[in-house]
Amino acid sequence: MKKKIKYLIIIPLGFLLICFSSCKREELEAPSPFGPAGFAILMEMTANPNILLAGNTRQTSQITTTLTAFDGEPLSNRTVIFEITNRLGNRIDNFGYFSGYKTVLTAVTNQNGTISLTYYGPLRGELRSVDKAIYIWGTLVHYGKEIISENTKIKAVRIE
Repeated sequence: MKKKIKYLIIIPLGFLLICFSSCKREELEAPSPFGPAGFAILMEMTANPNILLAGNTRQTSQITTTLTAFDGEPLSNRTVIFEITNRLGNRIDNFGYFSGYKTVLTAVTNQNGTISLTYYGPLRGELRSVDKAIYIWGTLVHYGKEIISENTKIKAVRIE
């Protein structure tokens, strides 16, 4: 009998303790004006020009990548790997190259957090169709679980 009385007292008290110790927040709090509490790196890529004519000579496009912290501070001495890919992100060959005839290139940001490199577009014979979308992917080499990458699209148009 004493066991039943103990259970009849302990179980409702435990239930009441759980109910009254729940969250009491009534309104949403505004985020901090100083940025996120954790990790934040912004990566921007551009291609100029982003349309290349594939003829008898290779046209070039200037690829510019900028790395900044969440507060706008440039990130220098950071390594980025660049690849030439298709729309699915798979590496492709024979559709142009970077300096040194490389389809994969590693570069380091300068004091302004910027990398500038040259992409040499495809020739007319390398394009089977009228035009092709080529993507330049940049992936930041980082020590952690986060993967920071960005891409820019270049359209190669075959001319006769």
